[in-house]
Amino acid sequence: MSLILTCQPASSHHDSMLLVKMRQSVKPKKQKRSKRQDESPPSSGLQMVWAHEVVGLVKQITPLHHEARVGTNQRAPLTEGLMLSQEHLPSDHPLTDVHLIETTYNEAIPRLKEALESDANVESVSPVPRRRLGGASGTGNKKKKSAQQSPPKATGWNLKKISWPEAVNATTVKQAATVQVAILDTFVQSSHPDLKGQVNKAVHEYKKLKHSPNAKDIVGHGTHVSGILAAKDKNGIGINGLCNPRLMVYKIFGDAPEQVNSSMFEYTVDPVMYRRGLAACLDGGVQALNLSVAGTGKPEPTEQKLFEKLEAQGVTIVAAMGNQRLQGSPTLFPAALKEVIAVGATGVDDEYAYFSNAGDYISICAPGVGVWSTVPTYPGQTGFFAKSDGGETEPGAAISRARNYDSLSGTSMAAPHVTGAVALLLANDATLSPKDVRKQLEESADKVEGMKGAKFTPDYGYGRLNLNKLLAS
Repeated sequence: MSLILTCQPASSHHDSMLLVKMRQSVKPKKQKRSKRQDESPPSSGLQMVWAHEVVGLVKQITPLHHEARVGTNQRAPLTEGLMLSQEHLPSDHPLTDVHLIETTYNEAIPRLKEALESDANVESVSPVPRRRLGGASGTGNKKKKSAQQSPPKATGWNLKKISWPEAVNATTVKQAATVQVAILDTFVQSSHPDLKGQVNKAVHEYKKLKHSPNAKDIVGHGTHVSGILAAKDKNGIGINGLCNPRLMVYKIFGDAPEQVNSSMFEYTVDPVMYRRGLAACLDGGVQALNLSVAGTGKPEPTEQKLFEKLEAQGVTIVAAMGNQRLQGSPTLFPAALKEVIAVGATGVDDEYAYFSNAGDYISICAPGVGVWSTVPTYPGQTGFFAKSDGGETEPGAAISRARNYDSLSGTSMAAPHVTGAVALLLANDATLSPKDVRKQLEESADKVEGMKGAKFTPDYGYGRLNLNKLLAS
């Protein structure tokens, strides 16, 4: 059975959220404590937020920077946190003075947005773009035992297709042991037999979040991506990954499924965890970043600034194109950002995958059909079918996933091939900028038959990844 996870339509933005950037220059340097704990703030937008919190319409206000001060006012501590000076934080950090407002009443969002836009204390206020998995399809698992249908080959078709054996066996090629690579995804099972010792850092807890996620990769997607990129080489079990970098994995998905349409609940990207994960890459010396998330909503100012700063700091960002070709290949972000190397998926015949998005922003393609890789050894699920008894819709039957190993298809599987190639390229020349890396990837790619002699096409970009040519260039 095949489970397609990304064909269902979903809204471009979260209905009950706003991101607010406060203007540091107009806030008092020291917040004076009011003698009256019920005294509301002095400006119109903040008064509106205050009033909504007092009557229970504000669910949570979360500062994006983990070291931000929070309010203590007895009646409206969340709104007070918006007003507090954060001068102890670097003023140029993308997350400083940015807060996520979550309401319990969707209809309150337009009123709050209008009021905050007219408030002199507010620099910007934006709806929050929804980000979901770039997607995959797989065997699924209705059995309690492993869903591994047959033992995966250590060097799969995907690695042979990109000339991986020739590349890594070349005596002049340096391995990627010193290159820091980050994956932002559903998390990773670091103890998986084929990944044990391969993950240098795995982050699932974030300060000042109302509900901290657990340490499991429920969906299994991040473990699969991690295996493609960094599974142990020549250890006698499972598969070989592309390289052995200093791998850092950040969980950016919550543990509670969200209703994405009338028939489906899925695990979706948490807006705070996602932006903190990006910021951690900015602060932590990451050289290459792999993303398999996508959405039709254009980035709001904070997300946009994070990507701009990442590229300016020398981080090469790789993202999946998305799996919505059958829905007309809508433009998806972050893949469509100019700071990002967007990757499409091809099969063993070098034809583009039927699901792989086309677009003028595609850079390169890589194997993404029937790719064997690691998935957690413990049970999990990719989502739930919706059920309703005539009242409120809630999760019903689970869409379970495989265990141990699975063969998945998606642009999510193609992207880590390119990220691994980037890590090996940087290991052999650390002076390359993200623009240099993009240029070398595109110039060394194989022009496949479907390109019909063209230098570039919206289906394939500049061609299919060839690791041996890349490292020899």
